[in-house]
Amino acid sequence: MKTELSTQLPSIMAMWEFFNENLHFKLSKYEFTQDGIKVIYIVMGTDQSVEPQPKRLS
Repeated sequence: MKTELSTQLPSIMAMWEFFNENLHFKLSKYEFTQDGIKVIYIVMGTDQSVEPQPKRLS
């Protein structure tokens, strides 16, 4: 008998690989559906980074 996690593991791994390879996308929200995963994401601009960089104040 398959558990819910084992049946959705391929979708989880595909989502992880996508966001790992496309760092300009930032995951906002996800939910499991009958056919896989529904993902809501934010596209980061080229002048923005995924992690904020500290700025020096003078």
